[in-house]
Amino acid sequence: NYTIDRWRNGRTTLALANEYITIGLGPSGNQYSYLQQSIEPAIAKTLAGQTVTLSVLCKGSTTQARISIYADPALPTQATTLFSPTEAWDVYSVTASLPVDFAPSRFWALIYPVAVSGGSGVLDVKAAKLELGPNQTLAHQDTDGNWVLNDPPPNYQQELPKCQRYQVGFAVPEIIGVAHAYDTGNAYFTVFLPTTLRGIPSIDTSKIIVMTQPYMSNGVHPTGLYNLQAIPNGVAGSLAAP
Repeated sequence: NYTIDRWRNGRTTLALANEYITIGLGPSGNQYSYLQQSIEPAIAKTLAGQTVTLSVLCKGSTTQARISIYADPALPTQATTLFSPTEAWDVYSVTASLPVDFAPSRFWALIYPVAVSGGSGVLDVKAAKLELGPNQTLAHQDTDGNWVLNDPPPNYQQELPKCQRYQVGFAVPEIIGVAHAYDTGNAYFTVFLPTTLRGIPSIDTSKIIVMTQPYMSNGVHPTGLYNLQAIPNGVAGSLAAP
């Protein structure tokens, strides 16, 4: 399950508020509820031999929370910070030194709203940042001791294509692709998208209706879909005839 800014929420309850999100335990009460931001392996590999810092601006009522930097294979030294949030906004950070041969198959930042067994409460998160270097530059304290974000809010027009790498919505009904038959039982199709998807999507063939010319009125569902692949700015694959 994904929420704003491409964060994945696992086993959490989540609510959007003005300028922050509130996360807490899921229905099962699992203390390992989390928010996760994955970094693509090709990008993560460029960080080899460098130091990175994950920082979070948050407040809350949980007994203890955690932020962590994880990789697969695991980092030589675990990069995690436990903290007890208060009702005032504060910055918490953790630093990781990546090995020179760093080439993970998975690399991600995690925020645990409750990190102890039997814990409770919620965690309000306003901002998070993973960056190069041993120090956080997410926010600074003003003369009154209040934390202020250093960077302005993101340009939403530029953020939209990043989100569309995960999901693209279409109106219903809408013609979203074209196909051509290469034999009596199969057709190759292409659907063009605003940006290139991050991975190969899952498609429910029961939601696909095939319309053939010249009648354009015999809408039927294909019996199968195969050779699905993400292509530059689109999705392609083959449909089996009904």
